[in-house]
Amino acid sequence: MNKAPYLIVITLLIVLVTNNNFVLDIRNLFAAGLSNVVSYVGSGSELKEEIVKLKIEKENLQARIFEITVNPNASQSKRRLLEAKVYSSYPLNTKSEITIAGGEDKGLKVDMPVVLESNILIGKIKQVFPDTSVVTTIFDPKFEISARIGVKEIDALFKGGVEPKVELIARDALVNSGEIVAAASSDFPYALKLGEVEIIEGSGGPFRSGLVKPSYTIGDLREVMVITDFETE
Repeated sequence: MNKAPYLIVITLLIVLVTNNNFVLDIRNLFAAGLSNVVSYVGSGSELKEEIVKLKIEKENLQARIFEITVNPNASQSKRRLLEAKVYSSYPLNTKSEITIAGGEDKGLKVDMPVVLESNILIGKIKQVFPDTSVVTTIFDPKFEISARIGVKEIDALFKGGVEPKVELIARDALVNSGEIVAAASSDFPYALKLGEVEIIEGSGGPFRSGLVKPSYTIGDLREVMVITDFETE
């Protein structure tokens, strides 16, 4: 039996193992792999934030398209927007109101609308302090405004709460799940998005009601826009 091939293989292994550069290369390769794993795990929160950001941008684009559809003459250039950071309420996670940076120092006033991006309604300013403001959100049970549903603009009353609702929908009105619910009160620019119809509930009376799925959660909010001035469109 020819032992030469085996002797050659054994010799090569001895050379490689005793070669410091080879050992260093193996260590470096392992360290690089471990670093990539740690980096991937560490970027999880950043990935989540990016997903939330993209979702909000998608929702806002959908809301903007809806606004143009139901109100072709709408012009966002007639609105003045002021960006404001949202203070954290963690771990309380209060949904009915948020506190934003900016108050009298920024010219903010009670009842100014507050939106996410430009077309998703969050609520309106409730109190103004020297450098902060408190905003009542659509999750407040006392928040009520006139609303319209879908491109047919079916009248309804939007009621806030942990699970927002639309009520007083005419029984013979055709409303489907997924249709946009938009603000129709003169206190706000027309057709700001409140959410989407999730479930329509029947009743024996002349009206129906339904649950509304908002486009965001309070925990998603990092920056909002205050509409400091707008023309009724």
